[in-house]
Amino acid sequence: MALDLTDRAAGLNECIELVDTSKDLPTRIARCDEAIEHLRYIRDTYERRGINVLDPPADDQLAKLRWARDECFADDVKAKLDRARRKADNAATADERAGAYARVLDAISEHRPQMRAASRLDAYQAEAERAIHDSQA
Repeated sequence: MALDLTDRAAGLNECIELVDTSKDLPTRIARCDEAIEHLRYIRDTYERRGINVLDPPADDQLAKLRWARDECFADDVKAKLDRARRKADNAATADERAGAYARVLDAISEHRPQMRAASRLDAYQAEAERAIHDSQA
């Protein structure tokens, strides 16, 4: 039991560190998912049997990691929106401006189904749609 917990704790800590430090979205999401699996295992194998091994408990950490997973997607969309603003400012044509924001909408469409709280992207979507509309007016 001790070796299993030690391995799980080490894996969990490594995952959380990479979620916090990596700039690569697929890496961050994969590590969130892996950390969630470690926490589920600890919860189901130990904590549900009354063996408390984590502080805070696995369920509390699961909630935070699920939020962090959504935050990874929101961060990616925000970065794309920031790039779109810069490109639009330097664009020579309305099509170039609209195209910059269309990539933001593509990312939102891709990320929404993978999120628990996809409404976090609503403001970014509204801004991108408004910018596309304004560039074509």
